[in-house]
This record gives sequence, structure tokens and C-alpha cells, in this order.
Amino acid sequence: MKKIMMIAGEPSGDLHASNLALELKRNSPGIEIIGTGGDKMRAAGVELLFDLKDLAVTGLLDVIRQIFKLKRIQSSLLSRLKDQKIDLIILVDYPDFNLRFARKAKKSGVPVIYYISPQIWAWRKGRIKIIKKYVTKMYVIFKFEEELYKKAGVDVEFVGHPLLDIIGSQSHNVSAKPPVGTTSQDKTIALLPGSRNRLVATLLPIMLKTAVQIHKKSPFVKFIISKSPSVKQGIYDKNLERYSLPVNLIENKTYDLINASDFVITISGTSTLETAILRKPMAIVYKLPIIEYIIARPLLRLKNIGLVNIVAGREIVSEFIQFRAQPQKIADYALRLLSDEPRYEAIKKDLEGVKSMLQPSGASRAAALSILKFL
Repeated sequence: MKKIMMIAGEPSGDLHASNLALELKRNSPGIEIIGTGGDKMRAAGVELLFDLKDLAVTGLLDVIRQIFKLKRIQSSLLSRLKDQKIDLIILVDYPDFNLRFARKAKKSGVPVIYYISPQIWAWRKGRIKIIKKYVTKMYVIFKFEEELYKKAGVDVEFVGHPLLDIIGSQSHNVSAKPPVGTTSQDKTIALLPGSRNRLVATLLPIMLKTAVQIHKKSPFVKFIISKSPSVKQGIYDKNLERYSLPVNLIENKTYDLINASDFVITISGTSTLETAILRKPMAIVYKLPIIEYIIARPLLRLKNIGLVNIVAGREIVSEFIQFRAQPQKIADYALRLLSDEPRYEAIKKDLEGVKSMLQPSGASRAAALSILKFL
């Protein structure tokens, strides 16, 4: 029986790794997969050695605080690599941990596959040298990434973006409204503050203050918040009790929430692409602790940080990053866009263009079929 070690360390990685694991098992039923991840990987039949909560880190300072625990996890995985005769290693995103692991795992002689590239095009481009040296093959989900790796001499394959299949597999009624008491004349704004405790604690207050400003000028607007099961309920409760707003907190229905909204206020990250695929105009909000921002800012290579804008190659939706993450500015942008139908429709058309750039569909299956050739 062939055995694979698969390592993911974040909720998005757990999602994409679980779909890849399902395709691997579907096309090679006798295969065994062990590794790190969350509930989705567990449900896909992966034997978890460590859970997401064991690997959860957010930002540079958190990495420093958790470094000894992460080293212990790495040592344990390397021991398993030797003891259990692993045939293949698949690393899924989570670059700070996975690239260090690849460096040591490569010495074992086991092929190292990387699925979903670190964002070398945004910052720390030097990591591409590490990837070339220690990664057997890279599978990327953006076409422009394939070109970067080919130029660097890395064995790479573009498989399309897995979100196309994940979102496409679910049923969405664009005209549907969630149970928030809206009417056909009301506007609904979805708030997506993320899936990590610290991010939600930082960004949800900004989003709620924005909602207050919007509600003052447009009292019929309703708000829905996407609740992540990985975030403590108390973080939401503490913030919501501060404001008197027509708002509902809904868990595990992110795509339905986006689809039922007229506008989305989202953190930077995968959620911008999810929103783009569902063709909903949005504002991107992100803020780091000041020390982390000072450290990270010189390393950033791009004008925009929102994935939807990066894929488009230009800013099609506004970003409110760090010092621009001001509730009044975000509220003014949202209200202006919601009252300007030609501009609103133009952005929806631009988002359709972004969706087309993420093609082809079937990323998980394409990656699985190619990966199985290494066994």
C-alpha cells in the first residue's frame, strides 16, 4: 500500500488539501494518507497526526512565539517519515512551516510535492531558490505563477483554481435573502472578517464601525456576518454587543451569504476570490499590528495586496489597508458604489473577467492525476 504524508496548517489549506485527498483516493483507492490538517481533511479520510489548532500562527510575531512548538511538530513528522516508509510528501501552502520541512524531508529521498504556491510574487521572492532546490514539483493555481517558476527552472504545472469547483458544486440562489428580515427593496452587506481569532478581533471592530456609518446614512441596509467555526464565539459577542445594528451572525454558509448580499466587506485573502467568483462588488480591508507592518512593508513587491486585484493586474475594487482602514472611508465607498448602478455593473463585469482567469476548472482532479504518477 502506498502512503502519502500531506501537510496543511491553515483553514484554506485544509479545504484544498481535503479535496485533493478525495481525488487521490478516488483515483487510487488503496492509498493511505497521513499528515496535519483539520476537520475537512479528517472527513476526507486523512489520518491526522496534528490538528490545525496545533499549527495555528498569524503573522511574524506569532511565528516567533510558537517556534519551539512548531519545531517539535516538525521533528515528530520527520520521525514518522522515516518510521512509516512514506512514498510521497505533499505540502499545501503554509510556507513558513512547509519550506523548512521540505529542506529536511528532501534528505530522506522521498519526492516532495508542493500544492498551492507561497506568494513569492508578492514578497520574499528569494524563496523560489529554496523551492527549486528542495521541491520535486510545484502545482500552482494562478497562471502567472507558472511563468515565474518556469523562468526560475522549477518543474511546475498550472492546474487552475480549486475554488471554481468548490463554489460551483454548491447551489446558490442569487435572489435569495438570508433570514435577516430584508425586503426586495433593502440592501444587504456581508461582512467577512476572516477565520482566525486575532484577525477577527482586529478587523471585525473596523467592519462594525463601518456598518454603523453606513446605517446612519442608509437605515434600511441590513448586515450579515460570516462566522468561522474556528473563531471563539466570545470575540463576536464582545464586539456585537457594542453596537445596535440590524445584523445576523451566520456560521458555515459563506457562499450563501456572499450570494445573498449586494456588497461585501472582506479581509484580504482567498475570500476576495470567492467574492469575485460570485460576482459581488467588494471593499478589501486589512490591518496588521504596527510592528509587523513596519517589518513586512519593505518586503512587499506589489502595489495591491488583494488577490482579486492581483489576478486582474489592476485595482478593480478598492483596498483599505493599514492606515486607510478607516470606517468612514470604507462606508463612503460602499454607499457611493451602491448608488451608482453603471459603476456597480462595470465592477461585476470586471469580476467575471477575474473568474475567467482562474480557469480551467477541475484543479483538484488534475493535480491528483499528475501527482499519482510519482508513486
